[in-house]
Amino acid sequence: MFVQASIRGSISLYGEQGNTAQTSGGGSEGSIAWAWSTGLGVAISDMDSLLDSMTRGVGEGVSPGFTPARENRAVMSAADLRARQDRATLERIGLETSRMGDGQVLDLAVAAGVSNSVQQVNAGTTLNGFSMALIGVSLGMASPLMAIADAVDNPALLAPLNIAFSALAGAGAIVGAPASILTGDAFDSYSVGGPGRAYMPGVFTNTASGEASARRLVASYLSNNSHYRIGKVGIGDLAQIVFDSVSVITAPSINTFLSAASGTTEFVFHSQGTATGANGLRLVPASMRNDIHVAGAGGQWHLNAGILGYGSATNFTASLDPVPYMSPRNYLSRMLSGQGTQNKGASNATNSVNFDNHSFDNVYLNNIKTEWRPRP
Repeated sequence: MFVQASIRGSISLYGEQGNTAQTSGGGSEGSIAWAWSTGLGVAISDMDSLLDSMTRGVGEGVSPGFTPARENRAVMSAADLRARQDRATLERIGLETSRMGDGQVLDLAVAAGVSNSVQQVNAGTTLNGFSMALIGVSLGMASPLMAIADAVDNPALLAPLNIAFSALAGAGAIVGAPASILTGDAFDSYSVGGPGRAYMPGVFTNTASGEASARRLVASYLSNNSHYRIGKVGIGDLAQIVFDSVSVITAPSINTFLSAASGTTEFVFHSQGTATGANGLRLVPASMRNDIHVAGAGGQWHLNAGILGYGSATNFTASLDPVPYMSPRNYLSRMLSGQGTQNKGASNATNSVNFDNHSFDNVYLNNIKTEWRPRP
């Protein structure tokens, strides 16, 4: 097992299996989280050691006409300047980096009893659908405990309500294991997203087209493939729509949670992907959801930052796209849109109501690239 406290790729920590290491949430034998705070502290500590070594014995072998005292002061001044510059850079990076990437979510999960192996899931990790489903069961059972631990660290008036909602999300994750088999998602493989942006498509999508859209967004691809197809219709996809509507958290939703815990802070969801993605993010402790920014494109679900607790939520809807208008839930969510929620239009592909106006690449992609401001 290893931890990589990465600060622009210049500082790395490695811990051997079985060693005890300190994370931002405390020590845990044999389990080390990706911790920016740890990396920052060690980097500065190492820099202090470097200064000591540079100034120790500096008078030996001095150049003619340059006294040891002057050389000592010169070296110390140069080293101090570099130290100040590097510390300022480290502090700036630390401030710009979301808390979602420092291991706090997974620390809470492990503290709540989820296997330490979950804490080793980092950006780029590939897991099969069965593993995702089993992780979902573990997270489901731990979800209320994670909410309680989060409430202790972040007291709020809504803490009891958040714990109740976390218990419901946990139940959805447990049910999601057998549901993932019915939808076909258990038979896929999933790559966990990392720091930055991730994209999840809706139903009736294959890997090739989804990955192509993700590349255009410069984003990680979160698989949400079509299953049990008969012609152009995926029977498993229809089942997933039903499960999503009652907040069952299937394998693709678990991947959304793991990606958030591994540093993804910007999510773009298309069509039914809005429901699948939002369900997964319900497992993220309430106090940490404010670090997440989402964009929905032709969403099956309208994403409401106020209700779901995101830092911001932007919903792009083409006026002639039928999908966003199919759910009564969306009308209510729009009425309740509050701070952090934006509703934007998108250019229609045709002049009549049809599914051509639901295309991500032809209708929504350009609007998201040019108009989405994740941190308004």
